[in-house]
Amino acid sequence: MQKIVRGQPPLSPAIARRLLTHFRQGAGPDVAPDSGFVNTTGFTTSRPVPMEKALPEHERLTPRESEVLTYLSKGFTIKEIASLMGIKWFTVNDHIKSIYKKLNVSSRAEAAVLASKQGLV
Repeated sequence: MQKIVRGQPPLSPAIARRLLTHFRQGAGPDVAPDSGFVNTTGFTTSRPVPMEKALPEHERLTPRESEVLTYLSKGFTIKEIASLMGIKWFTVNDHIKSIYKKLNVSSRAEAAVLASKQGLV
């Protein structure tokens, strides 16, 4: 069982939303009536449902944000990234906040997974 730290939920809102969307869209007629999932379409789908739309032009990552995201994906700390890029740690932190907002994620792990899936890193 996962421990909740500092009041943080075990799932980010973005992941919870994706899970709910997946189960609501993929639920077939054999879904238990008391499961809380409603199948309004009457049919099931076996093909994957895209969860994220392509980023609009104004929401694309800047070259610096892409560089920070690459380092984040490799597991570097904020201070290590700052040292590698020759910038202050709070600037790196600002880039990370911008990345999270543009990618609609709330953790390093989510950002790394999404960046990998979308070919951003």
